[in-house]
Amino acid sequence: MKVKNEVSETIGQAKKEEILVFKQKIEDLLPFLISVNIAEQKNKQKLGDKDRGFLEKIIDYCNHNPSLIPNYMDNAEMQKDFNFYRDLIELVRAFSTLLNKMEDTAMLAGTEALAAANVFYNSVKAAAKQGVPDAEDIYKDLKKRYPGGGKAKNDTAQTI
Repeated sequence: MKVKNEVSETIGQAKKEEILVFKQKIEDLLPFLISVNIAEQKNKQKLGDKDRGFLEKIIDYCNHNPSLIPNYMDNAEMQKDFNFYRDLIELVRAFSTLLNKMEDTAMLAGTEALAAANVFYNSVKAAAKQGVPDAEDIYKDLKKRYPGGGKAKNDTAQTI
């Protein structure tokens, strides 16, 4: 039985290097990007869909009611941050779609390669049982991938 093959592509070293150059160009265009560790993320209030509408209302109210803005609040910076957020989220969504496609395609390619490898492994296993030359040595080496032989052992048997 032939293994189904949904992915049959190559990237090649030159194209991979070109893609990495583009990635670096993107990073160079966004030198202000920050990495935040998990502990820091937990301590930050995140802007969700409901918060976004609330924030847009606040900005609108601030623009129409400047007398209500406290003197210790920087309204222009809030609006700048929000516009920056919207621009970045648009890019995040675009790149998330691309990244998801890359991850899915890589997963399929790996799945297909492993399926073919398992076909070979089972073939070598059968050949080793039949005494085909060299098959036993290859099988012994490859079976290390499956310690225990794949069979559950019954450790619950009681002796009387």
